[in-house]
Amino acid sequence: MGDLDTENKYSQEILLVYKRNEEKYKLKIADLYNTIGINFGLRNNHIKEREYFFFAKNILDNYKLKNLDERKNVQEQYLNLFNSLSLSYINSLDFENTIYYAKKSLAISEKLAPNSSETAATYVVLARCYTVEKQCDSAIFYINQALNLLELNNLRGSDLWLNYRSFKVNILARCDKAEEAKSIADSSIKIAIAQGNSPESVLSQLLVLNQNTNAELSSMEDQFREKEKITYQKHAKERILLIAIVFALILVSGLGFVFHRLRQNKKRN
Repeated sequence: MGDLDTENKYSQEILLVYKRNEEKYKLKIADLYNTIGINFGLRNNHIKEREYFFFAKNILDNYKLKNLDERKNVQEQYLNLFNSLSLSYINSLDFENTIYYAKKSLAISEKLAPNSSETAATYVVLARCYTVEKQCDSAIFYINQALNLLELNNLRGSDLWLNYRSFKVNILARCDKAEEAKSIADSSIKIAIAQGNSPESVLSQLLVLNQNTNAELSSMEDQFREKEKITYQKHAKERILLIAIVFALILVSGLGFVFHRLRQNKKRN
């Protein structure tokens, strides 16, 4: 935490310097807001984290471009910002916003650097969301997109590739595709060994990766189900209250009608 405090202190000091000439340093301020937001995210303060992200977004949304070079700079900042927002929201198990910002990030990265291996991380964020939401087809689609990008960048058999293949094994297992999961695990070992890695180290690495990935997804699933349960209970209470209010209104209207009829009958008599 000490390093985070030091980093945040320096960032805030630089921010004060930039703000002395805010018009000149708007883009630098936006980039710094993103950095400060990430700092709060590492402390699990996601409310404060997103507060700074949206400070940055507000600057970018209203920025008047001075030249073509700035256009690319702004697009790159949006790309980083949308990635930051998608990661922030997935850590809060807000999958709707995670998917929204991850896809906005992909829309930009596909224009700026369509085959960048860094884009693979965004595909994995989407795969994680859809896995926990039990949307198997979408989860498998996005993890395949991530793996395809790594292979386009000659990263087949790398540690990152093994990590993503391990993730795919876990997705398939959760989607009742045990045979396919086993096949992917077996081929991953063979490919990694063919890259010059020892069988023992590959097997050991895959076991650790599978254990960690399974633990991460299980934790997310448990928290998501608990969140859904709380939301359901809250909505159930709201529905009961609404029914009670409607019933009361109907009762009042009915009694009003009865009293009105009684008064009319008295007048006739």
